[in-house]
Amino acid sequence: MKRFYSLTLILLAVLSISLNAQYVRRVIVEEATNASCGPCAAQNPTFQKWLSNHLDRVIPVIYHAWWPGPNDPMYLYDTIMNKTRIQYYGITGVPSGRINGKIATPSGSYYAGAVADTVALTNELKQTPFYSFISVSIIDFNFNTNDGSGSVKIEIASDIPLSNKFLRVAICEEHHYYENAGTNGEKDFYYLVRQMLPNARGTLFNIAAGESQTFEFTFNVDPSFTDDLYAVAFIQDEANKEILQGNWTKSTNTTEPDFYVMLTTDNLVNVGNTNDVFQYESLVLNNTPEEVIFDLSISGDIPSDWTAKIDKDLTQLVAPPKSKANVTVIVQIGSTPTSAEVLLNLKKNTNNTELTTSSMKVYHSGIQRLHILGGEQKHSIMPIIESSFGKGYVSDISLDDMSANASKFNSLKTIIWDGSTSGDFTASSANIITNAISNNRNIFILGGRITPGLISNGILPYFGLAFIAYCREGYYSPYSVTLAGVPGDPITGDFGNNIQGNLINYLLPLYRIVNNQTTSPIMTFAKSADSIFAVKVEFNKSRAIVLGMNPFILSNQTIREKLITRSLLWLEGISNVGLEELDVDISISPNPASNIAYLTMITKIPTENIVVRLHDIQGRTLRTIFEGTLNEGTITIPISLAGLPPQTIYVTIESKIGSKSIKLIKAE
Repeated sequence: MKRFYSLTLILLAVLSISLNAQYVRRVIVEEATNASCGPCAAQNPTFQKWLSNHLDRVIPVIYHAWWPGPNDPMYLYDTIMNKTRIQYYGITGVPSGRINGKIATPSGSYYAGAVADTVALTNELKQTPFYSFISVSIIDFNFNTNDGSGSVKIEIASDIPLSNKFLRVAICEEHHYYENAGTNGEKDFYYLVRQMLPNARGTLFNIAAGESQTFEFTFNVDPSFTDDLYAVAFIQDEANKEILQGNWTKSTNTTEPDFYVMLTTDNLVNVGNTNDVFQYESLVLNNTPEEVIFDLSISGDIPSDWTAKIDKDLTQLVAPPKSKANVTVIVQIGSTPTSAEVLLNLKKNTNNTELTTSSMKVYHSGIQRLHILGGEQKHSIMPIIESSFGKGYVSDISLDDMSANASKFNSLKTIIWDGSTSGDFTASSANIITNAISNNRNIFILGGRITPGLISNGILPYFGLAFIAYCREGYYSPYSVTLAGVPGDPITGDFGNNIQGNLINYLLPLYRIVNNQTTSPIMTFAKSADSIFAVKVEFNKSRAIVLGMNPFILSNQTIREKLITRSLLWLEGISNVGLEELDVDISISPNPASNIAYLTMITKIPTENIVVRLHDIQGRTLRTIFEGTLNEGTITIPISLAGLPPQTIYVTIESKIGSKSIKLIKAE
């Protein structure tokens, strides 16, 4: 069927809306599926049942992919639209779901994005604020059942400013029966996106606080779809893909809570200097016909020399029937360069009803270390860091907050990008990394799904790396791998070559080092020292470590903790990183050397079972130059470099109690 599109944009009408208006926040749930996908047929019944139980808040929007069955008629109906939205989220396997533009944190053994993981979907729904200060209204939706032509008018009203956001409008069919859509046995398909207006990219807009804008679109669809069409409109933030608000033309009743508290301040995250003061406004709702008294308090993680209090020192709030009231929290930064997280708590003094705001975060501009958790909490390395270095060593910050505030941290020296097992590496992540490198900050990148983002955003070359492939070891159940440290490396030199691991969810990448002057391996697969997935990098004024894995892959907890703590110590140039150092003074002369150099070792006590080896920058043993006992005193050993090409060589002295290494440059 040939289809024609037309678009009419009504000039925006600016209206005044009441401040502190609140609207039920509708939750957009999107899925990518395919009629020849076996896992889709297995998961969709569970997913559809969950949707039907949550239509009071949830709005379903389903796209069809071009694999594994390229002839899926729902994909073919509008290939550009389906491809645009599926590629927008970087989806590479179906079925895959998003809730308000995000992947719900998986539960149990489910993969991230599994639509049958209703526990994950329910948890994400519960964590989504019930109200929003943004309203999306579909004030007119008409279509002609004879020819499939129609129009839809959208009004956006906002109590907060919105900049560079996209309005996306979808015309959907609630149900369609296909006898032979694909090979997976599905015949009934629901909530199908048939067209997006004006296209899948949507409409860019800006709106000031207290204003509204109106948009109108026209469309033409196959007339056979018009018996159960509905329209969906939603606002999406391109920076993080979060859907801020949505609505649809189907009628659903939503039961509102008796009491609710929400923050009305635009910016919940601030960065400032000692003595700076920030205020956060909260709106308290009493939806009941009775007067309610709330006890007020503040909680959170507040440094001892910082101040957080409720304005006017309020301890109680009297909320009349069907009312709303404002409460202000004031935070003053102290002298300690760290961060504070503050929450406002309300407790109804006649029973156990308790309300708590979202957290308000304030950072001191002089903070030195920040930890970005890009994935789920379960496999965050933060507990390891706090156990090794103490609670104040590093502060958490979200990717979005880091992107918005990076330039305000004037003393920052180390950024830890922790992808966990499910964290993507996005364009925002790439900007953080490139800015950090240009500002001579240390970077620690680790996680489960970082490599695709590092590749697509052109970041790997910054670290002297190229991507080869993913290792197939551990691809099949029980997903075990055998890994190795790099002999002589200050971080992993004592890990050995029989490190047992479990891949959890993702394959490990294989990297190729393309800049040996800056980059050297710290972990490899045991089968081959050339199979590198973790490296350290030395820039002129900073350092970096890139782990193509999450450390929880390592089965041995001790090794896992050593990898994290030693990496952080090495990044900041702190001595005594790695093995217990031998009590041996070592030096090499001449250095650089062409044909022969001399290693001098001075020890105060005899040390048995000493082995001295030469390793290349890949950690491979070039030759052994000494085996035996070091007696008290001085010993000088010749190092023959004959036959070796120009390169950086690590001379490593090893024993059962420790090791020590020194760098030797082989010249022409």
